[in-house]
Order: sequence, then structure tokens, then C-alpha cells
Amino acid sequence: MRWLLPVLLVVTGQVFAQESARQWLDNMSTALQSLNYDGTFVYLHDGTLESMRIVHQAGEHGEQERLVSLTGSPREVLRDDKAVTCIMADSKSVTVGQSRPRPPFPVVPDDLDQLSRYYRLQVLGEDRMAGHMTQVVAITPKDRFRYGYRFWIDTGNYLLLKSDDRC
Repeated sequence: MRWLLPVLLVVTGQVFAQESARQWLDNMSTALQSLNYDGTFVYLHDGTLESMRIVHQAGEHGEQERLVSLTGSPREVLRDDKAVTCIMADSKSVTVGQSRPRPPFPVVPDDLDQLSRYYRLQVLGEDRMAGHMTQVVAITPKDRFRYGYRFWIDTGNYLLLKSDDRC
């Protein structure tokens, strides 16, 4: 019976840590959809560093976004609830398509039980990123067949300030 309390404390601590990490991820997804922001994001893909300016507005008429490429060929994407417009300056072309509802990035599944079969959610602690205090949340695979992720989430407004999928 002496071992029961430490085991319960460990199990309860793991459940609390997962719920806490899940809450951070839920808040981040909500912030990415509902807040107004203007910034630059930089990403590394296949050894190439790319940067884009993003302007996001949310209001009673839905979401509106403007993405402007800051590297490579000049291009711009405008998106609202009805249409997506792609402007390619090099080819002097404009493409307009119907906008589809999109999940927030990064996608946080609604079914935590399904996710927890394959991943462990953890709050790793605070870190400073881009001059803001952040909470670092890790999604760690339980096997070697999946990718892991880390998110640096602003402690004040829950915006994603950095993500790393090389974990």
C-alpha cells in the first residue's frame, strides 16, 4: 500500500501535465484565428530559408489574411471567408479561387485520447523568444515512426512565436 500514493501522484501529474499542455495548444489555436496581428515569419524548408509577411485580421465579418513573400519571386496571397487571391508578379498573373474553411495552424486534434496513444504532451517550461516570454510545449512521439514538435507560445496572448518539427 505504501507504493500506491507515489504511483497515484505520478499518474495524476502526467494527466495534469497533458491537460496543461493541451490547454496551451487550444489557446494557441484560438489566438491564431481570433487575434489581429502583423508580423514576419521565417521558415527553413529543404535547406532554403524563406520569409513572409503575414497580416491577419479577425472580426464580425470573419478572418482576412494577407501573405507577402519577402524572398524569392514576388508573390502575394489574399484570403477571406469567400475567396483566395494569388498574385504572381513575375508571370503577371492573378488567380482567384473559392476559400474553404481552414483549420488553425498548427492543427490541434479535438480527440486528445487519440493523440495520446501516439504522442506525449508536455509543458517544458518558459523561454524567451523574439523579446517575449513563452511557454514551450512539446508533442513527443512514443515511437520512432513519427515526428515530434515543439511550440513556443507567447504567455500573454497565446500566439505561436516559434515551432520546430525536427524533434
